[in-house]
Amino acid sequence: MKKISKKHFAKLSIIVTLIFLLQATLFAEAISNRTGTVKITKPDGSVFIVTKDQALPDIPSGSTVEILDGSAYIAPADALINLVVGNSISVIEAGDRVSISFDPATGDSVFRVSAGEITVTTGNTKTTIRAGQAARINFDEGTGTAEIRSLAGDIDTETAGVKAMLTPGAAAIIRADAATRTISIESADGMIRVVGIDGSADLLAKGESIETPASDETEITSYAEEKAQELQEAREEPAEPDRSEGSAFTP
Repeated sequence: MKKISKKHFAKLSIIVTLIFLLQATLFAEAISNRTGTVKITKPDGSVFIVTKDQALPDIPSGSTVEILDGSAYIAPADALINLVVGNSISVIEAGDRVSISFDPATGDSVFRVSAGEITVTTGNTKTTIRAGQAARINFDEGTGTAEIRSLAGDIDTETAGVKAMLTPGAAAIIRADAATRTISIESADGMIRVVGIDGSADLLAKGESIETPASDETEITSYAEEKAQELQEAREEPAEPDRSEGSAFTP
């Protein structure tokens, strides 16, 4: 086997370093036009909270990026990013071009897709947003209710097998009941076409609603029960022990 000279080894090391730095730069540039704070969790578990005035670290493929407030443009060149916006999650892949905004005061998340296609999971509902489409999503963890509004294009949603298609400008209020395994869909605005698991279709105008069975093959999360459990566990947590005066552990 031919040995690699020290000179060639040094050159290879420089090339590898340059490739690594270039990839790091490309990954960091996957996020641009930020107006707020983001939280980045790398695959190795390291966490960075970056304000709008701070530079982003390198963002390796597989990292989770959470938009804590404001807006950003997500366009990974050759990486995969797990995106968290409010109570919604999505996977952004190479070729996707997505503008994101989040208002923590209202809980509203807005997704605008200029290239590619993404699926946004909010509670029990999955929303598909394609190139040229946009949607505003809000989720109430206490009741497990998702509100999805089409800002541009025909937006498709699916909740435990039940599909709702929103025309431009339409808004759907969707809730899945884990106890009865029914899906409730109401039109808060515009026209919504609902297709049940049996293939039956209903058209809802503003103010109209429907309840339809969920698929038996899909798990439904009860967010109200989860909230109640969290509150109960918080009440049952033991209080911190009293510390006597003069204790070495007293600050």
